[in-house]
Amino acid sequence: MSELITFLQVIGNLFLAAIIFSALIFTTFYYIVGYVVREIKTAPFHKKGAILKRR
Repeated sequence: MSELITFLQVIGNLFLAAIIFSALIFTTFYYIVGYVVREIKTAPFHKKGAILKRR
């Protein structure tokens, strides 16, 4: 019986670790995508600003 409890604890810990790891990967991916989208949206303004500074 104790082996079964230990096995369930190990499975539970692995499941918890998988959830935490996937959440970490998801948030990292989310921030990277958000940063890229923000850079793409502000890129035309950077180009316009550079053109205006040259003039």
